Amino acid sequence: MTQLGQGLATLVSAQPAGELPVEADLRLRIAATLLEKGELAQARTEFELALAIYRQTGLRTSEGDALTGLGWLEQRAMNLAAAQAHLTDALTIQRELNLQHGVTLTLINLANVHELQGDFSGAYNLRREALDVLERIELLSESNPMLGTRGVRLGILYPEIFEMQARAIFAAAAAVRERSGAMPELEVMIPLVDYERELELMRELMISVAGEYDLVHGQDYLVGTMIELPRACFLADQIAHQADFFSFGTNDLTQMAFGYSRDDAERSFLAIYVEKGILPQNPFQTLDRDGVGRLMKMAVEDGRAARPNLEVGICGEHGGDPASIDFCHMIGQNYVSCSPFRVPIARLAAAHSAIKHMVK
Repeated sequence: MTQLGQGLATLVSAQPAGELPVEADLRLRIAATLLEKGELAQARTEFELALAIYRQTGLRTSEGDALTGLGWLEQRAMNLAAAQAHLTDALTIQRELNLQHGVTLTLINLANVHELQGDFSGAYNLRREALDVLERIELLSESNPMLGTRGVRLGILYPEIFEMQARAIFAAAAAVRERSGAMPELEVMIPLVDYERELELMRELMISVAGEYDLVHGQDYLVGTMIELPRACFLADQIAHQADFFSFGTNDLTQMAFGYSRDDAERSFLAIYVEKGILPQNPFQTLDRDGVGRLMKMAVEDGRAARPNLEVGICGEHGGDPASIDFCHMIGQNYVSCSPFRVPIARLAAAHSAIKHMVK
């Protein structure tokens, strides 16, 4: 988790013994929400109001409780200040990234909007502005965030988020080029695409921002997509018109194809399914060739029919599984991406597959 994320997590973490006044607690939550949105001045104002409320309340509590609560809030003030500094410096930090080697950067693909939800009962006596914030939180909350506003959908609804990321990425690349004289091999990947038009809009945004740094699409960077949805596999020929590369996000693609929640399935019934012979193995560990694999094979073939030079790879834990790597080689994929600790196994498995399927 980033230091900014840690600051936010602490800001809304459990309170000390003794009940925090409702309005103070609410203002802390509002401050966290405003901070998440980058509205730092308003976030600090809400926090200072919360601190003032608790100080007033603390005078009526035992000295120990007052000191405990006050110290807790003072610590939150430090966290807020640190978070503000990290957010302010975010672009600077990213510009200093060493991009001498090839790098693929995936834009935001989170599904944790629900973390902002909470019980705000008893707060409706507060000023109108606070209620407006609460209403906005309710509007943004989702019952199933995994299938909600994430990936490219977030960029469509709030393009300024993807624009901010793009600006940091391309500024960093331009800084490396200026410093070293060589342009890093840069790929920007748009996640969770279903429609060609989704990718087209985000591709146009990337090209527009990159142009501000004199970077040329196709020469200085590529824009591709992560194939994570069955529909994207069926319509890969259309999506390929807007994609320089495909990367199969097999974790999500497996969830979508099976209709399984990985966390729930692995905790409850997958082991029993394997034991009873319903599944040959855990499909989140070894790629399901008959179902998910068939979707991938079709997408590779259709994508390259539309764009012959399309680069195709895999991104996910399957990228470190030898049997899955062998299948990816068989359907013509170019590369695998996996967790760092799996890289030695992946490289060895890729070499074995290349030798095994070598044309004599």
